[in-house]
Amino acid sequence: MRIGDTVYFTSGGKGSQPILTAVEIQSGKILWQERSIPKATFVWADEKLITLDGDGNLMIAHPSPQGFKIAGQG
Repeated sequence: MRIGDTVYFTSGGKGSQPILTAVEIQSGKILWQERSIPKATFVWADEKLITLDGDGNLMIAHPSPQGFKIAGQG
């Protein structure tokens, strides 16, 4: 998912912990990686990242080039 000049994506295969990664588009530099996010579906809406994981857990977060801040989950 591209937001501004940063691309956010998850990686990780079967049996491995997914990693949410932020990459600067111009340089390809990895800005940060977050391992606490399970495999999930992501939607960008109203300046928020909304995720729904395989267990039905919903999370709202604010990703930025500086990091990942969870606003709420349930």
